[in-house]
Amino acid sequence: MDVRFTVETTFDNGEKRTHQLDSISRPYRVTCPEGFGLRLEDGKRVVEQIQRAILGSVANFCKMLKRLSCGHDYAASATNC
Repeated sequence: MDVRFTVETTFDNGEKRTHQLDSISRPYRVTCPEGFGLRLEDGKRVVEQIQRAILGSVANFCKMLKRLSCGHDYAASATNC
């Protein structure tokens, strides 16, 4: 059994970004009831990748806003970005 994780971020302006994250593979003979689900190390790895994907998208979006802002530094202001 293979499980693939994907995160899609959608911003207020409609821009969407898709992030392909990790995948987990379990051999058929291991997929008994005890083998289903995420192991702790799998869960930690996937959550870390989700956080990186979201933070990376927000940082890139803020950089774009900064370039379009006619001098206002949105990236420096947490309330505006």
